[in-house]
Amino acid sequence: MTAFDRAFALLKMPIVPGSFEEDSRGDWEGRFRDPVSDENLPLIVMQQWSDGGEPVLAAEIVDEKGIDRARATAEHIGEDDEDRMDAEESQRQHIAEHDWMDEDHVESYPRNRWEGEGAETQPDFQQRGYMSAIYDALATILSRKHKRDLFPNALGQTDLGSALWGDKDTWPVRDDL
Repeated sequence: MTAFDRAFALLKMPIVPGSFEEDSRGDWEGRFRDPVSDENLPLIVMQQWSDGGEPVLAAEIVDEKGIDRARATAEHIGEDDEDRMDAEESQRQHIAEHDWMDEDHVESYPRNRWEGEGAETQPDFQQRGYMSAIYDALATILSRKHKRDLFPNALGQTDLGSALWGDKDTWPVRDDL
């Protein structure tokens, strides 16, 4: 293995390449290698449905006791997603107060796409690749199963979320999963 091969393999971590498989229910499981503790943990993605009937992909990395270390969802935002519009209405004041975006941006909120939502990594496990691995998994499934991209949440992100997404318009799809 050349130095380039080793560096590229590290870049592709922390999902164990080739470990990601779909089961008979349409759920997915792969292996995540924690780069600090060297633990090999399950990364699970389950297909679910929102209260409004839209598809949701829920992803989590859990420890040996079944406790979440990180989780996020990819939610389909439909053309006429009334639940989302109601949520937007209740968030307008909060959004304006925190200067995440102006109200005109909420009015022009993009529709018919999949967005990362509810991303959370437990504090002791931040900056270790957990959320990158979850987004890698979600983007790969969306690409394979739905021929769609994963977009950042248009309603705003935390500082860590913004840093993770950087200047990406969509999350890149890995071809080795």
